[in-house]
Amino acid sequence: IKESNGKKLISPVMQIAAIVNEIYVLILGVDIDTFFDIEERIHLIEGRNIQNENEMIIGKNVQYRIKKKLKIGDEIIYESAKPWKIVGIFESYKSQENSFIITDLEDLTKATGRETHQFVTLKLDDLTRFEETKEKIIKYYGMFLMENPDLPNIEVHIQTEYVKGLSKIFVGLFMTNG
Repeated sequence: IKESNGKKLISPVMQIAAIVNEIYVLILGVDIDTFFDIEERIHLIEGRNIQNENEMIIGKNVQYRIKKKLKIGDEIIYESAKPWKIVGIFESYKSQENSFIITDLEDLTKATGRETHQFVTLKLDDLTRFEETKEKIIKYYGMFLMENPDLPNIEVHIQTEYVKGLSKIFVGLFMTNG
């Protein structure tokens, strides 16, 4: 696993659908210290990154989805009565990500009471070692799974290949459903 500033580039991600201004949006809770070094395609275009509790950054298209002009300093309420402050606006070359909201994983865990992560993202220092890394992850998770049989199974993928696979599924659904 690649390192940056002495930290392994790995981030668990909690993904939740929330209602903001009567519209569903996807909120990602991430490890703020590593996530943006892993996901280099996501970068701030305005404001700053998350530094304090209950802060968030929004994708540049969030305001259009929820039909409300949002700016840095505005507050959004979801999951709890405590408001979340917008401190930055980000852009991604993956258009769907521009409709996401990103916040700190620990804050999202506290606010929602949820403790499950939908995925873990990491960056390898050498992609040719993917299969070796995948085998280690499956081996060690398998040992953990034997002690905790209620845990879900895992899949390990290269992100671009995984997204391509999902795209094929969605295209099939759209073609089937007209």
